[in-house]
Amino acid sequence: MSLNRFLLAATCSIGALSFATPVNAQVDDETAEETTLDTVTVTATRRATDIQEVPIAVTTVSSEQLDRKGVLDARQLERASSSFKSSTASQADSTVFRIRGVGTTGSNAGFESAVGVFIDGVYLSRPAQAVNNLFDIEQIEVLRGPQGTLFGRNTSAGAINIRTKQPNTSAFEAFGNASYGNYNFVSLQGAINVPIVEDSLGLRLSVSSQDRDAFVDSTNAGVESHDRNQSSIRGQLLWEGHEDLSIRLIVDYSDIDEQCCGGFVIQETPLATPGIVAGFPGTAFEFVGLPANGGVSAVGESAVEDKIYNGGNFSTDGDQIGYSAELKWDLGFGELTYLPAYREYSANSFNDADFVALDVFSVDQSYDIESTTHELRLQGTAFDDRLDWLVGGFYSDETIERTAFFTGGSDYLQYIGASLVANPMIGTSLGPNPLLIFSNGVDAGGNFGSNDYTQESESLSVFTHNIISLTDKLELTVGARYVEESKTGSFLRSSESPLNESACFNTITNPLFANPPFDAQLPIAVGLVCFPYFSPADLPGSGAAGLLPTPATYSQDFDDDELVYTVKLGYELNENVNTYAAFTHGFKSGGLNLDATAAVLGNDPSFDSEKVDSFELGVKSKLFNGRARANIALFHMDIEDFQLLEFTGINFSTFNVPKAESTGIEFELDAGLTDDLSISTAITYADAKYPDDCADGLAADSSAGIVAQVNNLCGASLTNAPELTGVLGATYERQLSNDGWSLFATGGLRYESDRRTSTQPSDPSSGAPAAFDVQPSNTKYDARIGFVSPDQSLTFELWGLNLSDERTRSISLGVPFRGLGPLGARLTFIEEPRTYGATIRKSF
Repeated sequence: MSLNRFLLAATCSIGALSFATPVNAQVDDETAEETTLDTVTVTATRRATDIQEVPIAVTTVSSEQLDRKGVLDARQLERASSSFKSSTASQADSTVFRIRGVGTTGSNAGFESAVGVFIDGVYLSRPAQAVNNLFDIEQIEVLRGPQGTLFGRNTSAGAINIRTKQPNTSAFEAFGNASYGNYNFVSLQGAINVPIVEDSLGLRLSVSSQDRDAFVDSTNAGVESHDRNQSSIRGQLLWEGHEDLSIRLIVDYSDIDEQCCGGFVIQETPLATPGIVAGFPGTAFEFVGLPANGGVSAVGESAVEDKIYNGGNFSTDGDQIGYSAELKWDLGFGELTYLPAYREYSANSFNDADFVALDVFSVDQSYDIESTTHELRLQGTAFDDRLDWLVGGFYSDETIERTAFFTGGSDYLQYIGASLVANPMIGTSLGPNPLLIFSNGVDAGGNFGSNDYTQESESLSVFTHNIISLTDKLELTVGARYVEESKTGSFLRSSESPLNESACFNTITNPLFANPPFDAQLPIAVGLVCFPYFSPADLPGSGAAGLLPTPATYSQDFDDDELVYTVKLGYELNENVNTYAAFTHGFKSGGLNLDATAAVLGNDPSFDSEKVDSFELGVKSKLFNGRARANIALFHMDIEDFQLLEFTGINFSTFNVPKAESTGIEFELDAGLTDDLSISTAITYADAKYPDDCADGLAADSSAGIVAQVNNLCGASLTNAPELTGVLGATYERQLSNDGWSLFATGGLRYESDRRTSTQPSDPSSGAPAAFDVQPSNTKYDARIGFVSPDQSLTFELWGLNLSDERTRSISLGVPFRGLGPLGARLTFIEEPRTYGATIRKSF
């Protein structure tokens, strides 16, 4: 969309809403009073402001809406926001949040999210830290577009601002909720609030627990995946003993112990049909112990529909603890706010990462992230409140330690060697196990490597955000943040198989490859035998010399700085319509690829920072004497050096795509149609893509592989970015009898158009599209009915989510070692099926 067409569309939209607003409409006063929507207050500008007056595209979700939409963690916010999308392949390291189609692919500890998550003002550095129970929440704000001037770090696509309920110093409060559903789902939540010193000191203690059986089974007996087992506790103290000073202290702890996430073979390799994956079963070349199907018996869409995968355990357990404080001090000329915080996040996982029913290889890994943040703000007003000013500073210090212990299984060499019979240069000439001959008789089974990744990072910034009332109707917002980022990352090997027991080393030194015709096969042999996660590191020629594709350790620094800024102009057309135009320059820090293959062949493990220029025009209107809100926003985002991670089936490759963009329109409507019936709807059209010239400006020293991957992306949509998404909800409430019992019924749906689930739209080497890598358009339906006691202290509810039982896929990638390119098998991960149950709520 050109800028002229963008501005024309925005102007027409502004005019349409302006004329549609019945400023002088005559409505019965009693009816208007009953159906007028409550004012929604947001803190997106670090000020409590009516959502209709803030020049930001923001979706708010209240505590009641979270309950009625069945939102249990941040991933499920897509039920409430049409611009938000999440995907997960592994909760520990590959949860991805996207806004307006823009997000950062996970699966690498060095990657930070383009959608920042903040809880009570504290930054959570990885989305996995937000995959936890949402409980005792005051409100969640989904801020769309870059938010870097006011929010601490890495919000180039948007931010999730979570506010928990703070202690009440004047009254005792308590509540408890209990739910039971299919798959033996059990959810318990509760909170108690005690005013220790009335109107001065309050204590609030909140707890939550969720448990559910797995909904996915494996072809391996007794193995299952996609269960839920999470628990959380939060304690708070609020002191308001002085009229000018308040202090809030928060401690929270959560843990998780789940089996997640088994992947489905959605497309089998063509090599399986002639039995190549098993080395010609039934012949003299059959590999002992390999079944004819090469470990894959559940395959295709039927496997997805039946929820059956082939692999072994995918266990994740972890915990996190956080300490934070919020000090507010009224100094007279302004208010000082100080937010110190410390968080620890630890996760351990064991993955049967070959995704087949064989013992090929496994990975046992651990994450430890420690972060300390400090934010200081001073804000006030001047010039008879014509200037609302804010200045501040932010500092964060983060340490990441990750260990991934890879082990070759008993079937490794046979499974990998089977593919060699498809090579006409080798075929069956070397007998039943050619890789054993390549490795001079050394079996890779049992080879291991302990890969240790660390990163130390610091971020320091100063910022200002000012709202200037130019006239009674015209406001100018000017904000800026100067950011300095520094990181030191490394990959080291703490242990590995001895050289003389390493199949890789024995392949490289095998005299067989000194003479033809096998000298030409050495690269193939090294590529197959030398699995980089447990092959010896730092072999001669593995680093800067660039001779061998074997792992090379590294320790490297990354530094960058940027000025982030925003300029917004807001104009009140009348008491019911506010308009705004905004430009924001956003930034997300670059860093280092924390992977064993990052420095292979002398590659640079660093990737550049991501920058975005965002244009936005919006209209916010109140309709029918406040009985409805209708908001519209048009946006265009130009992204420079878009950060991308590609799993090739063997390794994780990180690189920057010079250009990406997202252009679209968002519409939100909330309306009280009658005293009993209200509706809400949100529609997003986002054309998030790599433009046709996305490779322009690619670094001249980029490897041939990176060039091919970037060129292959040009013209394609971004991953998991549907063009059209719609969320519709309706709520009916009325009294049932004279004794005061009432009923509510809510229904909702979420529609999304086709979206691509893989990083690459096709195989870069052949151009062949990857089958089943597009999730077709789908609609999911939810419903809930509740009965409420006369004093509203007791509620009984029946509910169902995804009632149509749509089986949708989130991420697709290649199955490791099961063919490459058009000959490769494809893997996919699925989203939740139909769930239903009952809930009882009691408040005191």
